[in-house]
Amino acid sequence: MKKRVQGVLALNPFLYICIRNMEKSGLKEHIILVDADYLDVVASVLLRDFSRMLGREIPPADLPQWLVCAALDGGISAGVGEVQVIFIRSSKKTHWESFNPSSLTSLDGQAFRDVHLGEFFLSVLPEEEINHDEPLFVQSVQALMSDKVVRTVVLVPNEARDMSLLLPLVESQSDKRVTLLGMQPPSSPACPFVMLGYSLMQAMGITSEELERKQYS
Repeated sequence: MKKRVQGVLALNPFLYICIRNMEKSGLKEHIILVDADYLDVVASVLLRDFSRMLGREIPPADLPQWLVCAALDGGISAGVGEVQVIFIRSSKKTHWESFNPSSLTSLDGQAFRDVHLGEFFLSVLPEEEINHDEPLFVQSVQALMSDKVVRTVVLVPNEARDMSLLLPLVESQSDKRVTLLGMQPPSSPACPFVMLGYSLMQAMGITSEELERKQYS
């Protein structure tokens, strides 16, 4: 293992951190990679806007429920057994504004089980933990795309910062299922795109029936 870690460190610091901070077995087949700062910004905007629209207080999004919805949106099907979730955060981002549980850093090393999909293993990586020329999220995607174990990848990137760098990395993938979750579909999609707002609404307890009632009331 020590020899493998040294080799990985020379190739990509993201994989080194994964092996150091997570299980000794390394990456799993099904990955959800999330820009935590961006996700929380989107959730906060939805909470504010839907609270005004529906005239009621919207609770923070249930994080495990959102992860299950995100996994399903990304094509991770029932019975897969294990899903690895990796949150990348800025050094100042230690707590969620719009999720429950609210502590982001305490999620590192935690897990929960969904009765249909299986075990979700959580890791939290600080952006500034290593020196790099490109955003850690982009380096992470590079590593995931080249890893032979990984089969399914769900990405929640900072669209404004990272999308132009990510599309070339995923467009040539034939052996992996890659899905982007975001709020602005790319003009030239390189892989399936799903609106991030749908899964967040479910995790906040906002239903289509409630929206329809409000529309016609």
